[in-house]
Amino acid sequence: PARQWLFVLKNAVPYLILQDKDGKNHEISSGFQPLTLDHEYYLGVSFDLEAKDPDDRVVFYMKDLTKRGRPERTKVASTVSELSVSDAPLSIGSTGNPTSRFIGEIGEVRISSPVVKPTELLMPR
Repeated sequence: PARQWLFVLKNAVPYLILQDKDGKNHEISSGFQPLTLDHEYYLGVSFDLEAKDPDDRVVFYMKDLTKRGRPERTKVASTVSELSVSDAPLSIGSTGNPTSRFIGEIGEVRISSPVVKPTELLMPR
């Protein structure tokens, strides 16, 4: 079944894939450097497709917990303003396809509406 959105790693780079109201997929790269094997990360994405300015619609967050680095934040423009309708169930760690399984550990998942502010993120310090 078609998903409305996916938060994925593609070649070790966080991506958001949105399916618009016409069923077309839009792959939005975070632009972060690829993740390093054997490091622990905080990853997050926030999107508000009702934002008037396309530059304010998608925000990615990343923090390398292994290095105790500073959090990174990047805004990415999106032309998508409405998602397709889907009755697909929520999936974490997989799209339901046997070839798309996540290899690794997922420590915590948080899904919220409305969009949280950067100060409200549950990012480890």
